[in-house]
Amino acid sequence: MARKRSHEIKVRLNDDELKNFVARLEKYQLSRQYFLRTCAMGIPVVPPEYLQQIYAELHHQGVNINQIAKALNSKSDCSDEYVHQIKEAQKAWQQLNQLLRKRL
Repeated sequence: MARKRSHEIKVRLNDDELKNFVARLEKYQLSRQYFLRTCAMGIPVVPPEYLQQIYAELHHQGVNINQIAKALNSKSDCSDEYVHQIKEAQKAWQQLNQLLRKRL
């Protein structure tokens, strides 16, 4: 069941504040509600183009991790510690990837 938001907060802004606020909404491509909730919770608002760059780099790192994992798995003298480290790196990559996908 979706969480209901039953409380409303009204805020008054002067012309300059509204102009600044609208400019930020356009820059971040977010709704007013999402932007305000994010700021209220202390979560940094990141510009979408920056997230795209992070996602692209994360994708490249994921490809590198997979290539390393394949190379290690194909060798019989591969230590269990290396395999464990690669699996941990893959988990971290997947978690970051999921977080970024939620923000894009």
